[in-house]
Amino acid sequence: MIKSAALILFLFLLQATWGQVKGLKLADQFYEKHLFIQAEKRFAKIHANGELDEINQLKWGNALFQMGDYDKAEEVLSEVISHPGASPEDIMRYVHCLKRKELYTKADRWMKVYAKLRRTDVRTKSYTNNPNYLYNLLKQDKYFEIFEVKASSRGADFGGVTYPGSFDVFLLSSRRHPTVKTHSWHLSQNAAYKLFKAKQGPKYQLVSPRIFNKKFQKGFEFGPLCFSKDGTWVFYTKRKKISWRSQLALSNKIPRWKIYVARVLPGGAWAGERELGICSDDYSVGHPALSPNEDFLIYVSDQESGVGETDLYQMPIELSETGIIEGESKNLGRLLNTEGNEQFPWFDEYGNLYFSSDGHQGFGGFDVFIAFQSSFGFQSVMNLGKPINSAFNDYGFVWSGDGYSGQFASDRSGKRTGDDLYSFELIKSLDRHFFFEGAVTDLDRGFEIPNAVAVLYDEFDLEIGRDTTEKDGMFQFSVETQRPYTAKVRAKGYHDTTIVFPPLDQVPPMGRCEEQVPLKINPELHLAFEITEKQDGEPLGEVLVHIIDLRLGQEVYLMRSNEEGIIRKKLPRSFLDTCLDFQVVLEKAGYLAQTFNFYHCIDSYGDIYVNDYDPMKMIRIENGVELQELMDWPKIDVNKIDREPTEETKKVLLKIVDLANANPGMKLEIGVYESCENGTIQAERMSERKAKYLADWVKGRAYSPGQIRSKGYGFTDPKVKCTCSPSAIVPCSEAMNEENRRVVVKIIM
Repeated sequence: MIKSAALILFLFLLQATWGQVKGLKLADQFYEKHLFIQAEKRFAKIHANGELDEINQLKWGNALFQMGDYDKAEEVLSEVISHPGASPEDIMRYVHCLKRKELYTKADRWMKVYAKLRRTDVRTKSYTNNPNYLYNLLKQDKYFEIFEVKASSRGADFGGVTYPGSFDVFLLSSRRHPTVKTHSWHLSQNAAYKLFKAKQGPKYQLVSPRIFNKKFQKGFEFGPLCFSKDGTWVFYTKRKKISWRSQLALSNKIPRWKIYVARVLPGGAWAGERELGICSDDYSVGHPALSPNEDFLIYVSDQESGVGETDLYQMPIELSETGIIEGESKNLGRLLNTEGNEQFPWFDEYGNLYFSSDGHQGFGGFDVFIAFQSSFGFQSVMNLGKPINSAFNDYGFVWSGDGYSGQFASDRSGKRTGDDLYSFELIKSLDRHFFFEGAVTDLDRGFEIPNAVAVLYDEFDLEIGRDTTEKDGMFQFSVETQRPYTAKVRAKGYHDTTIVFPPLDQVPPMGRCEEQVPLKINPELHLAFEITEKQDGEPLGEVLVHIIDLRLGQEVYLMRSNEEGIIRKKLPRSFLDTCLDFQVVLEKAGYLAQTFNFYHCIDSYGDIYVNDYDPMKMIRIENGVELQELMDWPKIDVNKIDREPTEETKKVLLKIVDLANANPGMKLEIGVYESCENGTIQAERMSERKAKYLADWVKGRAYSPGQIRSKGYGFTDPKVKCTCSPSAIVPCSEAMNEENRRVVVKIIM
């Protein structure tokens, strides 16, 4: 009896194990076929049973990503992204998910991991050359106003293509199947995108969308389209619908997207459909966009010979009354295309190309970009910035016939069912750019210098771009005519050179300026310092500078600044092509000692400006001087002091610890001010308790706890003068109370 029970249990476990193996095999089959919806369901079920290993969990996260469920994808990938089996593509998808949640600092950390694995990737080079991309995007001018289109449905909507000379607008919608999303070119599912036709109403709204020619669309899913200028030709994307039956979908080859062209008859019907010659059963093509002169067609394809997952291609084309002649197509190259996805091209009347990309630097997901057109072709790519772009997917940017408005799509609303249409209005011209080209040469011998680095700075001396010269010694920047710029050119064995850009009124829009940049040989290496006082900015002489080599664990240089606060220390030539890992300590009587770490890899002769790594500003010690603003510390949230300090508060407290340890003869007072809303006596007691809590935290980590004192100031000396009595002339508002609640760290003598 016992043996029979054991046999039954063994057979049950064997059946369960076989079921799990079979389920995982089926999930893999769906995954390889890009049937991500079916694959995700099976991966999720296996995971719920605790049987999904790390490699297949990575596949599960990718399936969620391809489906557009980025929050869940981030959750799944975060558990396994550190696994050795995680590919660079897995890491890049994780970066996209983090940006989607606006976790930019964490996304940048993983971008650095990706950069080490894919050093030649276009996205790696963009990040390396412009690590301050987010700052640059946030301070970029605002070019558009946007408006939500009320015709958007519970499904996904995009398109908004105006038929020439009319108020008819064509859009793509999954409103009959609202669970479908469209961001993945490869996504294979129960396709439901259909062409709808609406009327352009007031204030950029779309009125009465109706399905267009239902019989014509039967059995197909449709994608982006465009019309010729006279409205007689239409180019559109479509593919056969994929069966919802899982086994049937697995047994059949996934249908490819293709571009078709048809005549538009006077009554609005489409006739004479034919497939373009660029189509194939081995890869997809779609998203057609006609140039303003109708001499070439831009389209999207995922063929294996491309740069990334989907690329932009260009094909010469000739339209006539008798038909269409196609030329030889070409990939638009690495200026526009990345290893990611470039999709949804569209032209404005000047020939500038708009497209969406998740490979160029942006806020997250797909962002909309413009590639400026000149007589030399497409010359530069610029993110359109906010409000067009967001941390979500922003795509399908199309102009209407008036030249200053149009539509785009975005899933920024947070709806899980689909994307919404938005209208935009141009409020500032986008064509105020010019191309600055420099030719870097040897001053004495005249030959071109390859591998020179040109760094572009804005009016705030922040780096906003860089370029490296090729064999011809040339570099190029695309810049706006309405902003001042400077650039520095550096090359191994030469002095750095600063370039002052030409006066803005002398540069025409979309023009080109060229300048010779001769560099003088510099066979020496120097450490260069410029030390000033923080309070008044005056140069500081007689500052003692200790240089400690962290690798050797000992002091290697001891220097003193001159009257101008300057030090230039000559280094051995053998330091070239090595990295300095130093700790720098500044000391001067009557000033706070300053310590910072300095890491620099030397790849060229010349001066190494230590001020690029630290401002080198020393604070004069005075009784009662408050340190928050001088030390650039963030504000401590007084409301959260009674509990475990927040991470931001800990960072400030650790800075106080470091300051006390670096200046053992100095005493610091941590004072807390409260508002009067709970009464002056209660305010004094609360502030004393909070000040003591902060001081005790610092004392527990300082070398000499006696340096730290605390004091609660209650409602004395309010930062914003007000009275808590409601009948007072200036009663305290909540905003005033928040200003008056503060922590002040000062020097006491």
